[in-house]
Amino acid sequence: MDILRKDPQAIAFGVSNSLGNANHQAIALAMKASGIHPARARIAVFQSGGQSTAALLGGHVQVVPASIGLWVAPLKAGQVRLIAVSSPTRLTGDVANVPTWREQGIDAVVSVWRMITAAPALTPAQLAFWQDALRRTTETPAWKRELEQSYQTDEFIAGPDLAKTVEALYVQLRALLTELDLVKKP
Repeated sequence: MDILRKDPQAIAFGVSNSLGNANHQAIALAMKASGIHPARARIAVFQSGGQSTAALLGGHVQVVPASIGLWVAPLKAGQVRLIAVSSPTRLTGDVANVPTWREQGIDAVVSVWRMITAAPALTPAQLAFWQDALRRTTETPAWKRELEQSYQTDEFIAGPDLAKTVEALYVQLRALLTELDLVKKP
């Protein structure tokens, strides 16, 4: 970040597969939190994680933000150095020694998560049934094993807490994407 503060164009980033996605958001938010205008970054967009990885290994870009699973094999082979994870907490396993942005004094968290939605006509009992079933699923050993094997964390949120989280995330991401000039103006 010290290099980027002096010259936001000094480091070439490789992002897969579009501007504005979670990979781009992760580096843009870290730059913004470090006082660097993220729209000034030098970014090449690649069609896949494999292409961005090849560009990094070939020396065409210096940094590639991507899902952690993409980097485990190159990390084990000594081909890359992982700088940070954008998760709220450290991950486990092969990447347990990689600090979060927050641990490095940069308040930047970008999580890629999945949401299950249902029709608005569910009764309160039906809604409670599904929320409980999904919560119980996340407590099973099989679920926890899958998370560990895929270098993911569990952030189960449901009901009103989910609505508040989505609303806050929308506000945060709209502001970031607007700063990146990726939001269409009416």
